[in-house]
Amino acid sequence: MRVEAQILNFMYSTNDSQWSPNNLSYMCRTAADLESQIDHWSRNRPSIIHFEEWDSAPRFELTYNLQARVLQLRSWLYRPFVYYAIHHDSGQINENEEAKKFMRKAIECSFHMINSKATQHRHHGTWFVARGVLSSALLIIAAVKADKGLVDYLADWPDLLDQAIRSSTHWASEARDLAYAAVVLANLKEKLCT
Repeated sequence: MRVEAQILNFMYSTNDSQWSPNNLSYMCRTAADLESQIDHWSRNRPSIIHFEEWDSAPRFELTYNLQARVLQLRSWLYRPFVYYAIHHDSGQINENEEAKKFMRKAIECSFHMINSKATQHRHHGTWFVARGVLSSALLIIAAVKADKGLVDYLADWPDLLDQAIRSSTHWASEARDLAYAAVVLANLKEKLCT
């Protein structure tokens, strides 16, 4: 929770002007520090709640929820770098290897979130997970639409969008916003793939 508060305070406490070219080096240093705190916590977890794989959902509920939580934290930490890459000159992000690394990690977190969490299994975090899958799909769509080579190295993005659409559709009868989200995702995917 302490790392979560630091991520939210640093990355999201003001408007997106802090994600400007002038702040890129500072963003990278702070993100590296916060990432190291998450990694340290992860290495020191008890073995009973340890998970290695990101793309498969653990069978035990506590481990499943911890995996989702760590993915969410990493996603929040890295997401501003995708925003930066989309909205600023791609030359600047290509010159900064650390920023490029964080941008790729944001996209990979989105892939992992959809692969491991777009399930039809009900649990006490289903509401949050469904919206995490939705935001991950939207990040992938934004990266593809930017056409700056952000997802070229991950060829299966259309399949992941289909998985996110199926997940939203499954929960649509219980949450009108997810019914609408499924339609929006399907329309955006169709436009991107034609």
